[in-house]
Amino acid sequence: MRRAWKRAVGFYRFDTNLGAAYYAARRGDGREQLDERLAQLDRLLEAQPWLTGREYGLADIAYVPWILRGLERLGLELGPALADWLERCSARPAIAQERAVVAAL
Repeated sequence: MRRAWKRAVGFYRFDTNLGAAYYAARRGDGREQLDERLAQLDRLLEAQPWLTGREYGLADIAYVPWILRGLERLGLELGPALADWLERCSARPAIAQERAVVAAL
């Protein structure tokens, strides 16, 4: 199994990493855990350009919609590395379309 795939299905699995914190914040159970998870992602992206390392991968694809919805619905504030990552992702046509969909909601 490729290294990036292992990372994508391990630590970067949305439901076990950011998902629980995201849904708790949506329920109004506090944002502390979500903010900490986002800070962890920001620190990770300070050291590498993409969530799974040097190349755009499945984890990036999986996280973008939730980050976009968090920005729109929860008013998330992204750290500088996470914001730069989102801009790099947004240069991809599929992500640009997703941003348009979220903006239209």
